[in-house]
Amino acid sequence: MTLLFGMSAFIAPVGSTIASHTTSPAKMRTAFGPLRKAAIFKRFFHPGAVPKMFGASSRGGLAGKATETMKDPKATYSTKGRSGKGNLHPDLYDALCRQATNELAASNAYLAASFYFQQLHFEGIAKYLKEEADEERSHSLIVFDYIHKRTDDTAVIHEVAQPKQNFEDPLEIFHSLYEKEKEFFSNFKEMRALAQKHGDDGLDIFCQKFIEEQEDEIDKMDALVEKMESYYQWQGTLWHFDKELAQSM
Repeated sequence: MTLLFGMSAFIAPVGSTIASHTTSPAKMRTAFGPLRKAAIFKRFFHPGAVPKMFGASSRGGLAGKATETMKDPKATYSTKGRSGKGNLHPDLYDALCRQATNELAASNAYLAASFYFQQLHFEGIAKYLKEEADEERSHSLIVFDYIHKRTDDTAVIHEVAQPKQNFEDPLEIFHSLYEKEKEFFSNFKEMRALAQKHGDDGLDIFCQKFIEEQEDEIDKMDALVEKMESYYQWQGTLWHFDKELAQSM
């Protein structure tokens, strides 16, 4: 009864307008406006409206996919099984992730060495090693970015080795850093060979750039080790090496 009463109240103005023979377009729109709005609301906002709005049946199509996405929001953000890049061989993906993690470990090693010299008030050596730490970290990010450029899978950061912080003398530090640079040179050479094995020209070129850079780093570190050995033989002259590195930056 309440519904019928409401409808009669709703339609009454319309009936009275028609009865008075109103033919003005503006008045007709005023009269039929409520009915028109009700029809539009019923068409587009009742429970079965989504399939009609998107031109698909309620059992599938765009509307069905939208409903499934709303039921499982995580599906929108998943990177697994996504079509697209995905052209990086699993062996190459793993080698890149491990080398990127190694670069992070090297950054920490340079930073720990910097702290050692900073506590001995060799500010020039400490600053130089800290900049090297930043460079190693930037190498890591370059490798991680390359992984994401080549595949839809997220790069993996493996366990980062803790750097040594208790050193016998300054010579030990520079020798260990020198060996690390040579290790990375070998790593990129092996990765390049693996890329060639799988016919990955892009990674081949990427590794070649790092190989050339590692050659420069090895040459630079070799010179620093020789200078450190020369200065260290004469007690009290290491500050000359500290000043030389400070002026080189």
